[in-house]
Order: sequence, then C-alpha cells, then structure tokens
Amino acid sequence: MGFIYFVIGVIIGAFLIVLLPLFIAVLGVVLGVGFIIALPLIAALLVLIGIIAVAPAIGYGLAIAALLIALVVSDKKRRQARWPVPRNR
Repeated sequence: MGFIYFVIGVIIGAFLIVLLPLFIAVLGVVLGVGFIIALPLIAALLVLIGIIAVAPAIGYGLAIAALLIALVVSDKKRRQARWPVPRNR
C-alpha cells in the first residue's frame, strides 16, 4: 500500500512541477494587470488629496483678494477729475 501512495505522490509531484511555471506566469499576469488598473486610481486619489489639501489656502486667498478689491473700490479719497479741464495745459 505504501508503494501505491509513493507512486501517486511522484505523479502528483511531477504534475505540480510541470504546472509551477504556468502558475507563476498566471500570477505575474494577474499582478501586472492589477497594478496597471490600480495605478491610475492611486494617482487620481493622490490628486484628490492634493486638491483637498490646497482648498483652504485657495479659499483664504480668494477671500483676501475680495477684501482688497472691496477696499479699493470703496475708497472715497480718490482724486476726482475736475471738469471742465483747463485749456492752458
């Protein structure tokens, strides 16, 4: 009975040794395709995180710009043009 188990083990071992390169190739293809699919998703996630990180700075910059524009527009002490303009200039 032990000899039968030995023969079965040798046959299955030889079969697995033959299939090992195929298994490695399939595993490499799966990892390669998965990496190619995941890489754009990772890049998009990094861009989204960057946009979220920069948003407060952009908001504060726009708020400061709006305040400066409001201050310049509301300035009452600007020089007014005198009409009529003198002709002797």
